[in-house]
Amino acid sequence: MCDQWRIDATWHYTSRSTTPELRMSPRSVRSCTAALLALGALACAKSGDAPTSTADATRATYDGVFATGAKSGIVQLTTGTPATGTLTMTGGATVPLTGSYDAKASTFAVSGGGYSITAAVSRTQELTGALWGASSATSGVLAAYRLNQAAPSLKVCGTFAGSMAGTLNAVVSGTSVLAIAVDGAGNGMTASGTLNGSAITFDWLPLGYVPSNVTGTATGVLTGPSSGAGTWSMTNGQHGTWTAAGC
Repeated sequence: MCDQWRIDATWHYTSRSTTPELRMSPRSVRSCTAALLALGALACAKSGDAPTSTADATRATYDGVFATGAKSGIVQLTTGTPATGTLTMTGGATVPLTGSYDAKASTFAVSGGGYSITAAVSRTQELTGALWGASSATSGVLAAYRLNQAAPSLKVCGTFAGSMAGTLNAVVSGTSVLAIAVDGAGNGMTASGTLNGSAITFDWLPLGYVPSNVTGTATGVLTGPSSGAGTWSMTNGQHGTWTAAGC
């Protein structure tokens, strides 16, 4: 392709080899480079193709709930460079988040407004993680499902009471449930469960200050599109009730 331009080149033998080397002058190299670039641009123009990015095609948003020792609401995290997201407080402000997403590890690391979040995505597209901050007000847990615009997840936010008390939130995708509970000190748990009609069941796990071999269950009924009520109990004898409304 370079024969349309003048090329200054000479053959040289080196002392270490009997094979001749073709040496081109800098002017010839620049001419060939320019020619190749021009032909490449011409081919793109003729085909009508333009460079495209796959970032939007692979971008995913996870939509769910979060709770700390003092705040509660909806969380959204979106993959990308940078990774972005929001914390929308129930009845309050929205906190923007920014940070990174590791596609190989399927993990987020984002922060904003005094909140730092680390979270991981499972093979079933469930996101769970923790919020870290300077106090219990910014420390807690979160759970979310990958956002499906055709069938958005149901989110409920409420409280639990009894042998211990705190915030109880849940996100429902189809018949799958992710529930989180956090006490006033910022100790939290994330548990999975199921929705069968209006009946909801999920694990009730220790909040960080009881023996790890203690387990439990929560059951209840969703009485509306974003409300419900039920009971919880654990094998150590602790028990109580929970109620939830919209987030």
